[in-house]
Amino acid sequence: MKEPPRITTIIPTLKRPQLLKRAIKSVLNQSYPYFQIYVCDNASGDETLQIVSQLMKDDARIVYFPQEKNIGMVKNFQFGLSRVTTPFFSFLSDDDFLLPRFFETAMGRFDQYPQAGCFAGASVIWEEKNNAVKHVSFSSCEKNDFISLKDSFPFMKQEDDFPNWASMVFRREILTSIGMLDEEIEAFDIDYIFRVLSKFSCTISKTPVSVFLVHENSFPKQFEFALRCSIEKIFPKLQGLGIAQTSREKIIRQLMDYEFHALVVLGIKSLVKKEWKEAEKISEFLRRNFGEKRSFAFFFMNCLKFAAKIPFFDRLFYLLLHLKNNWKKMKRPESYLALEKEIVTWKTMLEN
Repeated sequence: MKEPPRITTIIPTLKRPQLLKRAIKSVLNQSYPYFQIYVCDNASGDETLQIVSQLMKDDARIVYFPQEKNIGMVKNFQFGLSRVTTPFFSFLSDDDFLLPRFFETAMGRFDQYPQAGCFAGASVIWEEKNNAVKHVSFSSCEKNDFISLKDSFPFMKQEDDFPNWASMVFRREILTSIGMLDEEIEAFDIDYIFRVLSKFSCTISKTPVSVFLVHENSFPKQFEFALRCSIEKIFPKLQGLGIAQTSREKIIRQLMDYEFHALVVLGIKSLVKKEWKEAEKISEFLRRNFGEKRSFAFFFMNCLKFAAKIPFFDRLFYLLLHLKNNWKKMKRPESYLALEKEIVTWKTMLEN
């Protein structure tokens, strides 16, 4: 008798058919076979239907849900989540992809820790432009662990160490007490993870299980800025989650650092692209909300003034940024080289 699926992977998509194809194939080629895929198409109106239909002919584990009109990103995720019936579920953005042993690793950890409400593996932050590993989350963790957010927060020692939910698997039972996604918060994934970890233990693995791509079209520009700013909406909710004060204070500090650095990167991109209004908006937000880092905000605002007035300033800025990135690349851990070869090989197979 054929074993029923145990994991549902929800893949919302909008007008990225080729990237979607890669994402779906990364799930279909998992070493653990007992899953199904929900593709939630947010009214793409392009070749998405044809690509998914072809994949469905070859594999019945794909279920396609086309929306009649664009219902928004959060509601599209919500749509898939509301239809989960399997014991476990996961989320995957259409421009990211899984590594082949993700589900096998996750289910092995659930067997080892049956009391865990979720699993979190390491995420690889991948720079599409340079075809290189930027960071691997959980690198600051000493070992694989079993944790509760109320007791500790061991994986958040660096800004990129917060779990990416593409590298997580959740038990369906959590939906009874956690409920659905908060549609009022742009950073709905971070909010959801906090809510889960406030009530359920998590088993984590340092093994890389997913690849999060950093590229020009990762987010629409307006959404990206709103996403960074919306992190602060989460802070008041932390107290109501019953998280210990010391852990709560640590989380807030880390999220503030994450938000600050993310906005700085977004601002630098705006300077390089001569998007003065966008850069000015970010600069003003930094000045108002990060008083303890006022000196940097002041520096950034002056860079903006020079960039708008001095010819070729943007090129000089870009050159300095390029030199900085090359310097960082030289200092990367040697383990990244082997991982890059593995990911390039896997990525090439998925794209063919």
